[in-house]
Amino acid sequence: MKSKKGQVEAPGVMIYTLFVINFLFLAGVLMVLDLAEDADASVDFLTENLEHDVLSHRLINSADCLAYEEQTPAGYQVRAGIIDMGKLNKGRLDRCLGNTPYAITITDLESQQTQAISSGSPELSITDYYFIKINQNTIQSNGVIKIEV
Repeated sequence: MKSKKGQVEAPGVMIYTLFVINFLFLAGVLMVLDLAEDADASVDFLTENLEHDVLSHRLINSADCLAYEEQTPAGYQVRAGIIDMGKLNKGRLDRCLGNTPYAITITDLESQQTQAISSGSPELSITDYYFIKINQNTIQSNGVIKIEV
């Protein structure tokens, strides 16, 4: 003879569990709606530095500017964030940045060598620093580029 001690009626437990889950879900939804009601959902696009950001990223990530191009069997592959020091000259930067005044300073963190080039305009308004890799004669090192436009 089997003992029925400790056995619970399965349908009763199932109904109770579903009731508790539904109650907790409903309470959670109501809490989220209550919090969302007080939130300010306005979206303001901050575009003050947009031109500077576009120029900075073009300078670092475009093969037409300073980005390193690696020759592969399939062709050339641009290595964004790796600066080719052979491309650092005033003519290339003038073509890349257009008529925008600039000052570029690249510092090799391992050898502490610095190279700077500018368009000669004194009215530079925004300065940003980016950590980069520097490629010089197929030897790569860590560096920092300071971009003022």
